[in-house]
Amino acid sequence: MNIFVTLKHGNHSTMQHNKRGKSLPILFFSAMVVLLLGVNYPLFTGNIRSELIFFPDAVWSGKWWLLFTHPLVHLSWYHLLLDSMAFMVLFAILEERHNWVKFFYVSSAGLGALIFAVLIEPDIAERGLSGLSGIAHGLMAVSGLEMLRRKDLRNLGVLCLGVLVLKCGFELILGETIFSSMHLGQVGKPMLACHAGGVMGGSLVYGALHWRDLWSMVTRPA
Repeated sequence: MNIFVTLKHGNHSTMQHNKRGKSLPILFFSAMVVLLLGVNYPLFTGNIRSELIFFPDAVWSGKWWLLFTHPLVHLSWYHLLLDSMAFMVLFAILEERHNWVKFFYVSSAGLGALIFAVLIEPDIAERGLSGLSGIAHGLMAVSGLEMLRRKDLRNLGVLCLGVLVLKCGFELILGETIFSSMHLGQVGKPMLACHAGGVMGGSLVYGALHWRDLWSMVTRPA
């Protein structure tokens, strides 16, 4: 009887934990949709929330909240749809079980994108930084690294990471996004360094958390 009660209690706890684990991403996605629509509602009238875009001088003058608001601002509905869909899909397919780690990946990719843009982009003081594309690139890198740890997806992971690194490299060299003509000017002129920064930020944190597995994979390949 005691064993049965223990097992039943354990199963109930596991079910409750799984429910909480599933409900948090749903709440997160719902909050993101509300935030993105709330911030970008001026697009209905052809305007943007320029006061929420990151500008270095504005932050130095005390507008610290721009560090957190700039990824939410987009320049058109096309830009918003492109960035938000990429971000949400990549976040959803991460195999990481702990939600706090997923949010850590998002934060590190965003920080990396911001740092690279400030350090590399010469005209960020005039144009500012906005959008989720840097964070999405970081999550793409994390997803590729997760594939590397799975024998059945390792080749696909290598391919995804290779394409991602080449894309970011070519963008920095050429000074424009790959297939930029397809966007028809709806995404402005992206800060390309933030793509590479997002990849670097996400990859560094993933490597720090899983370095033993990655090192074992390199030293003892299957």
